Amino acid sequence: LQLEILFFHVQPPWSQLVRGRWKVGSVLERARRALMVRNHGAARSSCDAADSPEDSALLAEVDWQGMVPVEVAEAFIVQNGNVANFHHGRCPFGLMVAVLAAAIYTMSGSSRLPGSADSSVQAFQLVDTWLAPLMRIWEDRTPQFFFDVFASHWPIWK
Repeated sequence: LQLEILFFHVQPPWSQLVRGRWKVGSVLERARRALMVRNHGAARSSCDAADSPEDSALLAEVDWQGMVPVEVAEAFIVQNGNVANFHHGRCPFGLMVAVLAAAIYTMSGSSRLPGSADSSVQAFQLVDTWLAPLMRIWEDRTPQFFFDVFASHWPIWK
C-alpha cells in the first residue's frame, strides 16, 4: 500500500528521486529478490506473459547489469515508443528498461536522442516523461501490479 501511495498518488518526479540520491532502485531490487526467494521463483509475472516478440528481442540484449546497448535502447524507443501500443495488453516493462538505459547513456553523453543540450536535463526529462505513465498503464490492467513488477524478468530496478 505504501508503494502504491508513492507511485500513483504522491507521484514524485522520478528524476527527483534519482537526483536526491535516494536508493529507491536498490531497495526495490532487494524486495524483488526477497519475493523471488520466498516464492521459489515459481510464479510468473503476468506482464512477462504479455511481452511482444520485439520485447523478447530486447530482453535478449540485456546484460548482467540490466543494461542494453545504446543503439538498441534508442531503436527500441523509436520503434516501440508509442504509448498507445501498450493499452492493448502489451507489457510496458521492456520500454521502461530501454528508457532507463537511454537516460543513463544520455547522462554520459553517449545517447543521440534529440533534445536538450544539457544531457542531465534531457535524461531526467526522459525518466519523468515515460516511467509514471508506463507504470500506470500496467497498474490499470492488473490487480497484481506490484507482484508483476517484482516477479518480472525485466531488470527495472538494477
